Amino acid sequence: MVDEKKIEKLGRELMDLSTEESLALKNHLADKYGLKESQPIITTAPTEIIKKEEKTTFDVILINSGGTSLQVVKEWNHITNLGLKPSKEMIDSPKPVTLKKGISKEEAESIKERLEAQGAEIEIK
Repeated sequence: MVDEKKIEKLGRELMDLSTEESLALKNHLADKYGLKESQPIITTAPTEIIKKEEKTTFDVILINSGGTSLQVVKEWNHITNLGLKPSKEMIDSPKPVTLKKGISKEEAESIKERLEAQGAEIEIK
């Protein structure tokens, strides 16, 4: 019978290994148990692989400008300093509209909060 708690604990410990520790484990398994290079083994710490895949840039997408689009236009103008006319054209264009691309999560969330306070529906991708 498989001890699930033991497997879970071992899995957590493996996930916490650094790259150097993973390589040392690989070498230990090869020396002690004859594990060959052709057999699959982790040579990069799983947590480092996951960290590399974490998203670092985000897009702010306007789904709906709401019933008070003038307020959204004004707020968008404050955020971007584009001017009222370009801001209005962008906010009034067919939805969904990508307002900002490749920005930090903090900046995207700040923009979302400010525009939603004016009645807009915003999505961050």
